[in-house]
Parts: sequence; C-alpha cells; structure tokens
Amino acid sequence: DEDILLVDALVPGMPEALAPLLQDPAVLKVMHSASEDLVAFRHACGVLPAPLFDTQVAAQFAGFGEAISYSDFVARLCNVRIDKASRLTDWAKRPLTPRQLHYAIADVTHLLAAYRVLCERLEKRGRLAWIDE
Repeated sequence: DEDILLVDALVPGMPEALAPLLQDPAVLKVMHSASEDLVAFRHACGVLPAPLFDTQVAAQFAGFGEAISYSDFVARLCNVRIDKASRLTDWAKRPLTPRQLHYAIADVTHLLAAYRVLCERLEKRGRLAWIDE
C-alpha cells in the first residue's frame, strides 16, 4: 500500500497498459489538483481515472481554502517541505535526471496520508459524501 512505482507514460505500450488500471473501479486513484492530469490521461490512454479522489477538492471542503498547492497542503498537513526545483524541467527528455525522479517520488509520497487525514476531517464535518458527488 505504501510503495511508489514510477511509470514512464512515454514508453511504447505504457498508455494501453495503464488504461485498465485507471478504469478499475476497485482501485481508488488519489491525485492533487487532477485537472491537468485528467487531460493527459484522456489524451495518452483514452480514458479517465475512476474512481478518483482529488485532495485539492477535498481540502477545500475540509477548510484548507481554495486551490491550495500540493506543497503548501503537505507542509500544513504533514509538516514536510517538498523541493519543487525540478517542477518546470523538461519532462519529455529521456532519461529523466535523478533530481526529476526524486521530485516525482516526493510529489506523491504524502498523498496516501493526506487522503486519510482528509477523509477523517470530512467525515467529522459530515462532508465526505460531498466528494463522491
């Protein structure tokens, strides 16, 4: 449950291999501010991830304010600072650099913890069902 697997969507055949997982109703996909990712998945894989839990949307309902960034969210929730220096590098160039790989891992490391805390907070506020809607 806590392993991170980096997947290179530019590898031939990878989008087709990812599509069934993205659509698997038994696998919850957790993302933060998923709108751009959804466009990329639709374009590359021809499908949208479902079910999907967007931690940015959930954070709004949990009282974190509108459009909180992932790094600010994780800093407040987990007291962790994420190095965003590689965010705007060339992600289409292969091979990815060690810094890019480290960033990619750091960018999802706390999603599961954030999901759990958000679910707890939303449940206490009676708003967890709002996310499903």
